[in-house]
Amino acid sequence: MDGPPSSDPGRNPVDRLAEALSCWRAPVLQGLSPALDEHPAAVALTQRWTDTVLTYADLALSLRQPERTIAPLEAAARIMPFHEGIGAQLMPALA
Repeated sequence: MDGPPSSDPGRNPVDRLAEALSCWRAPVLQGLSPALDEHPAAVALTQRWTDTVLTYADLALSLRQPERTIAPLEAAARIMPFHEGIGAQLMPALA
């Protein structure tokens, strides 16, 4: 990917979310300090990313494109293994 995600309003929302999620590299502030893992900004960004993954999964699954959701849902499950919404979306994606 070259440059920032496109802001073209005519693009497919699933494609736009996929492009946005591709910019995510790891949990926020991962490995810097255990205290930073719970910093309010890190927690808020992780929650925003999780919400985006779940929105992406909802859209892709509703369009019968489950294969698109597996990688981001698996990444989210590694970061938040006990999040019920992630697990609930991952099951039909893998089915």
